Amino acid sequence: DDNSIYLKSRVIQPRTGIDAPTLERLQQVPKERIHVLLALDRIPKNAERRELEKNGINLLAYIHKNAWLASVSKSNLRQVTQIPLVKWVGEILPEDKLDDAVKNQDFGNWSYDPVSDSVVLTIMFFKDISLDDAEKTVLRWGSIIGRVGLLNAIVASVNSEVISKLAAENDVVEVGNVIARI
Repeated sequence: DDNSIYLKSRVIQPRTGIDAPTLERLQQVPKERIHVLLALDRIPKNAERRELEKNGINLLAYIHKNAWLASVSKSNLRQVTQIPLVKWVGEILPEDKLDDAVKNQDFGNWSYDPVSDSVVLTIMFFKDISLDDAEKTVLRWGSIIGRVGLLNAIVASVNSEVISKLAAENDVVEVGNVIARI
C-alpha cells in the first residue's frame, strides 16, 4: 500500500506523528492558526469532520490518498497527532506553492519588467484567510494590482528576488503566473 503524497514539487513518505524539526519550524510561524499537510487514515465522514473541527483542525482542500491541506491551532499542534484519524502532520514548503513557470522564472513579457526586475503574479490564499489579511501579507513584499474573490487571490507586482519569501508566508497556498491578455 503506497501512502506517498505526490505534490508538484516533491513526493512525501509520511511517517507517523510529527517529527521534532517540523514541529519546531511550525512553532516559529507568527500566527495562532497555521497551515499544514495532514495525512489521515481515511476520508473522514461528516461526524469525524465535526470532531476534527472541535479539536481545532479545519480540512481546507483534499490532495489525494487521504492527504489534506488543513489549518490547525498552533497551540494544539502536538495534540493533533494524538487524534486516532490523524496519521501524520507535515510542513508545506515554499517550493510546494510555486507553479512551474514561476519556479523556473519563465515569465511572459506581459508580466515581467526587466528594468525593475518585477513580475506580476497571482497569489492564492487558503480559503480561511480573508482578502483583507491577504492584502496585508502581499504589501510586505510588493504592490497590489487587484483582487480575485472567486480564487481568494491577489494579483500583485513583486520583485523577482522576493518570490520565495512570499511563498514562505504560511497563509499563501500558491504563487502563479498571470495569464496573458489577448
